[in-house]
Amino acid sequence: DLKYKMTIADVKKFPFLTDFVVDKGYLFATALSGVFKFDLNGKIITQNVSLGTPEEIAKGNNGYLYIADSSNSSIEILDTNLKSVKKIGMFGYSKGELAYPKGVAISEDGDIYVADTGNSRIVVFDKDGNYKFSFGKLGNKENEFINPTRIFIKDKDIFISDPYSSTVKVFDLSGSFKRYIASSKFFSGRFVSPEKVATNSSGMLAILDGYMGRVYLYDKGKYLESFNIFPDYSKRFSNFIKENELVIGDIAVGEDNSVYVLNGNNSTIMRFYNRGCSVDVDSSLTGFHPSAIAISKNGLLYIASSSEEKVVYGRWLKGEFFKEGEIDLSKLRPSNGNPIYPATIFVKNNILYIAD
Repeated sequence: DLKYKMTIADVKKFPFLTDFVVDKGYLFATALSGVFKFDLNGKIITQNVSLGTPEEIAKGNNGYLYIADSSNSSIEILDTNLKSVKKIGMFGYSKGELAYPKGVAISEDGDIYVADTGNSRIVVFDKDGNYKFSFGKLGNKENEFINPTRIFIKDKDIFISDPYSSTVKVFDLSGSFKRYIASSKFFSGRFVSPEKVATNSSGMLAILDGYMGRVYLYDKGKYLESFNIFPDYSKRFSNFIKENELVIGDIAVGEDNSVYVLNGNNSTIMRFYNRGCSVDVDSSLTGFHPSAIAISKNGLLYIASSSEEKVVYGRWLKGEFFKEGEIDLSKLRPSNGNPIYPATIFVKNNILYIAD
C-alpha cells in the first residue's frame, strides 16, 4: 500500500520552489526566497538567502552547486554547506556577460553551460569560470533561440528548451546543432505547443501538443508517429467525449507503451494503444476532475485531483479503470493549512512524488 512519507517544504516557508537536486542523502532546492539544504527526512540543514532570483540548480563533479541567479545576471557557485565559492558573470551583452540567465548545466569535464535567457544564447565557461565561447542568437532557425530557459546535459548531448519558440533542441558540446526533439514546425513529429511529456523505462517518449490535440511518440529519441486525441472518437464514445469538452489534464506511458490521457473536463481517462490506433475510454471517475496521472512499472495507475485533494490508484483491466484505493491529501496539508493542489505526480522506486 502507498503510504505518505513526508513534506520536504511548504509554501509558507519556501514560496515558489523552482528546482532541486538530490545528492548523497541531501536535497538542495532553489526558491524565490533563497537556496536550501534539507536532509531526506525533510529537516532543513542550512540556507542561503543572499541570491537575487535563484532559478535552475546543477551539481558538478567537483561537489559544488551551480545556481542561475536570474535577477543578478550571474551564476553563483556554492559549496554543499551553501557557502559562496565564486560568482561568474555580470549583466551585459558582450563575451562572458549574461542577461537574466535561467538555466545552468555542468559537463563531465566541468565546463559550465548557461542558458543566457535575455541574450538568446548559450554561454560556456571553463571549470574555473573563464569564458570559453557562446552559441546561438535571436531567431527561429536551428542554431537560434528566443529565450532559452532550461538546459540539460546527457553524455555528449545538450538539451535546450526554448518555450517562446515552442522548441527543444539538441546540440553537441561544441555548440553544433544536432536535431530537434520538438519544434513549432508542424510536420514529421514537430509540433506547435508541447505541454505534457511522459516516458517509460524502455525509452518510449510521448509528448502532448495541447494546441493541436495530438500525441507524438518517440522511441529513444527517434520520431515514430503521432495520433489525434480530439473528438475523432466522439462518435464511438459519445457518452464520454463531446465536442469542445476535451480539457487535457496530463499524460502517462505504461511499460506496454500504452498512452493514458486525462480529460479533466468530463472526468474521463483515455488509454491509447497500438500506437494510437486503438482506444479505450473510462468514465468511472465522474465528478473527480483528474489533473495529473502517473504509472508505476508494475502497472499501478495513480490519478490526482486538485479540486478534491485526492489521489486514487488502481489498474486498467479489460478496457477500464478499476479503483483499488485513494489517498486523502487534505490530511497532509502544510502547517499553514493551505489546500494541496497536485500539479504533477510521478512514481519512482515505489515512492509517489506530488508537486503542489
